Amino acid sequence: MIRKTLSAVRLREKLAKRLDALERAADVGAISRGGAGDLVAEDVVERMPAPQDAADRELLWRAEFLRARLYRASARKSALDAATALLRAAEHEATLPPAPARSALVAPFARDLLERLRPLGSKRRAFRVFAVLADAVAVAPEAGPRGAELIDLAPAYLEGAVRRFSSAEIGRLLDKLQAALRRDAAPDAHARDRLQARLFRFALDAGDARRALDAWPGAAFVTPDDAERLARVAACAARFDDDVLAAIENGLRLGDAVRRRLERPLRDRARPAPDATEAQLRELEALNRAVARRYAAESWPWRHLAAIAARRDRPADAIAAFARLSDGAGDFEDAPAEIAPLLLRAGFRRVAAELGHEPTAALARAELALDADARAAPDALLDDLERLFLDDRVPRVLRNRAGHLRARLALAAGRADEAVDRLQRALSCDPSDGDLAGDLAEALLARGQAGRALAFVDVALERGETPRLLELKAGALEASGDVDGAAHALKRA
Repeated sequence: MIRKTLSAVRLREKLAKRLDALERAADVGAISRGGAGDLVAEDVVERMPAPQDAADRELLWRAEFLRARLYRASARKSALDAATALLRAAEHEATLPPAPARSALVAPFARDLLERLRPLGSKRRAFRVFAVLADAVAVAPEAGPRGAELIDLAPAYLEGAVRRFSSAEIGRLLDKLQAALRRDAAPDAHARDRLQARLFRFALDAGDARRALDAWPGAAFVTPDDAERLARVAACAARFDDDVLAAIENGLRLGDAVRRRLERPLRDRARPAPDATEAQLRELEALNRAVARRYAAESWPWRHLAAIAARRDRPADAIAAFARLSDGAGDFEDAPAEIAPLLLRAGFRRVAAELGHEPTAALARAELALDADARAAPDALLDDLERLFLDDRVPRVLRNRAGHLRARLALAAGRADEAVDRLQRALSCDPSDGDLAGDLAEALLARGQAGRALAFVDVALERGETPRLLELKAGALEASGDVDGAAHALKRA
């Protein structure tokens, strides 16, 4: 290991000497600057193994930055060649701690290179060099243009950047411009607000709601068109905090024409995705409630609110939103199917049977059959429940409920053997369900298996005592010959 380290150090020292020799040779004219730059690549950069430490990365930065300077001064090389080398130097510099001495060299070089790139029309390369300039000025402010000048330069390099670069790259550049402006001593507040307004519009162009809000220049500098654009960008934001919601509401206050133009992006963004997390559902609920005030006559905010409340297991809110949806003439889409399981759980079985999609409707019919005469349950209903229980495409909670209801119908009809078999199958899918364990205990007791029934009653009681379970335990204890235990269980019931 020590030998390997020493070998790496010797190689680095050798390459550093070669780099110095090439720089001197170019300075005295012993070799052309373009040729020296090529030799830097061949004799130093390409011979350098993967950098192991800061010293290696520093040497690679020196080599690439020297190559960039040599290419800029060469008649045989173009500004594009110099820019490529500078960008490679910047990649190495990004892995090093900030150093004002390095940045003081890079800033004026990058500024000059931008002028040379202008007539060549390389938008992609120019954007990246401008980003290098902004990075350098952030570390060594005195070495480059002031914040105001940087912002004045920016439009030439930000134009079309959204099509060429990621939002993260553009966002980092906007952050550097914002930091430069904050450091800059603008001549007066009006000039600062004017520059801030330009940053605000850069962020809008990039579709970055958060940075646009951070760069907000004040109402006096924001036109109605700006406010509408901000609302449109905010509608596509990844997160909906109070500031983003306020930007959307501000845009909606601009009049009916703007409200109509914003409706489609808001409607699409406000729809809860099937895999939305609890945090996302909470934010989407806030968004839908905010826009519902401006689109109260439309069906989609209430449809979305009903679906969100259903997924968040809030029956009262889901039913209230569904009631508002029912008042209008809009499309229900999948709202009935979303809230039907909540209605079923809340006891509105007939309504759930009418509104729900097929799985929920079948469960609702089974609940109604249990309340009536289970022995009269049609074979078609029993077949539907069996099919649901076996269908992997049906959500597991509905499948388990189908198996449970199928077993309860069998038990209520006096078919204890069938009930035991089906309850055991359902319990194997959801061992934590106390209701299933209690029903299995009841079926086993009806079949004369008091010992097994007692074991499943105890499992069910671990989830909480109810009068029914305690009565079942008393029955199982009495059937097992434990009269005192049965009496004690009945007293607790």
